[in-house]
Amino acid sequence: MTDFGGSSNEDLTLPKATVQKIIGEVLPHDLTFSKEARDVVIECCIEFIMILSDQSNEIAEQEAKKTIASDHVIKALQELGFTDYIAPIEQALVEHKESLKGRHFKRLQLNSLKFMFHFLKTSLFMDLKA
Repeated sequence: MTDFGGSSNEDLTLPKATVQKIIGEVLPHDLTFSKEARDVVIECCIEFIMILSDQSNEIAEQEAKKTIASDHVIKALQELGFTDYIAPIEQALVEHKESLKGRHFKRLQLNSLKFMFHFLKTSLFMDLKA
């Protein structure tokens, strides 16, 4: 895995139970997914997120921005060749923004996590359904 930002690879992970749940939701019920396969998927997701974050950061820096915005992420997806992911992500972003209206800060954090996992579910695992 690529080493971005000086973090050790052991420091970077996704919640295994949540990833297992997402995988279970997209796979046919008669198929199982080994723990080793789940761990490989987690590593691939982390690598994807790191590459996407790095590209998004470069785009933000080119625009002299200090904060990565959703537009930067979408442009990074285009530049990296993940154009099929853009429409589902834009839809998830619209839903996410709607859910944030009039909510308390703690609820905002929960919705941000839901958005991240919705992104993973709809974008990264959509090929598993095929």
